[in-house]
Amino acid sequence: MKNRLTVSLIVLGMVMVASGCAHGPEGAKDASKSDTALASAGTTGAPALEVPEWYYNFGKVVEGTDYRHAFVVRNKGTGTLEIKKVRHGCGTAVISYDKTIPPGAEGKIVLQLDPSSFKSGKKSRSLVLTNDPRVPRFTMEIQGQLMPGAESFGKTTEK
Repeated sequence: MKNRLTVSLIVLGMVMVASGCAHGPEGAKDASKSDTALASAGTTGAPALEVPEWYYNFGKVVEGTDYRHAFVVRNKGTGTLEIKKVRHGCGTAVISYDKTIPPGAEGKIVLQLDPSSFKSGKKSRSLVLTNDPRVPRFTMEIQGQLMPGAESFGKTTEK
């Protein structure tokens, strides 16, 4: 049983490296789920992450258009929430993010979808690392469906 698990993990790692997504969000938590979204706010000095929306679908997209989405990140705790790192997924770029979010405040993580990096439907996950002891890592996902033969000549779409 232990050998099967080891072989499975090695194969998974090889597939991720071969696909160019070795930094994928494996083992990440979903910060929108109730059991992990809020850390204990009663703990003195602890941040408590809340992410109301972790997934966004742009729908039909065309090459040459800049598709960006700002995800809201809230701190419901009593300590400062730190966004330590945002690792972009394949076909996604991290445009900006708030590195610190005071207690009771909210910040943003802005991701960009690159339609030229895929041929049809695309989902891309980005990994977010935080200092929240209950949710130290979680994923955000953006998606788009490439429309064949459509061009937009450098238009920007931010949602």
